[in-house]
Amino acid sequence: MAEVTGLIPGTSYNFKVFAVAPNNTEGEGASISLYTKPSPVLDLKAEYVGVTTVNLTWTVNDTALTAYTYRIEVRNANSINNETSNINKIEITGLIPGTSYNFKVFATPVNSTTEEEGLSLSLYTKPSPVLHVMAEYVGVTSVNLSWTVNDTASNSYTYRIEVRNEASVNNETSNITETEITGLTPGMPYNFTVFAVAADGETEGEGASISLYTSK
Repeated sequence: MAEVTGLIPGTSYNFKVFAVAPNNTEGEGASISLYTKPSPVLDLKAEYVGVTTVNLTWTVNDTALTAYTYRIEVRNANSINNETSNINKIEITGLIPGTSYNFKVFATPVNSTTEEEGLSLSLYTKPSPVLHVMAEYVGVTSVNLSWTVNDTASNSYTYRIEVRNEASVNNETSNITETEITGLTPGMPYNFTVFAVAADGETEGEGASISLYTSK
């Protein structure tokens, strides 16, 4: 056997082996054609994360870069799908709001099935916007709010409630689609904005607001 080094990543090669007798007479050669593996994918990033869409970019530091296609494995807890791209970016659509996804990108030379080990990125899509924020009760120093979110993942959400008046901004949290906000000032204008937060505790959807005065 022989090890051939110094090859170019992601490049087609033809290797031909000849048997050589002691008098340097060569026999008929036998050939094999194959691609070297691409270099690893680098710097996989999410340029945009939406409710049902994610835009990914990455790099590959190869001279053969323009001859690559890319397979993007899209995995969540219930399914695995594959997308393809001819350039080093892609828009992945049709995702589930507020859901954990793992994206893995593989570089593949054109007309080859030789893939390098992929690079992964995990993230949550944004929850859908909060809907129908209502004041179920308005008191002198407290307000009871309720709202809805129409997502299949909504049972894993928490909610951030931004409480704003002329003098301050505070945040409350709730594990359900209602909350009681206490400690308010009588007869003051308030704006309440409710955001759905995915299970990572960081990825927020678009908020919905309601403005009102507390009772005197």
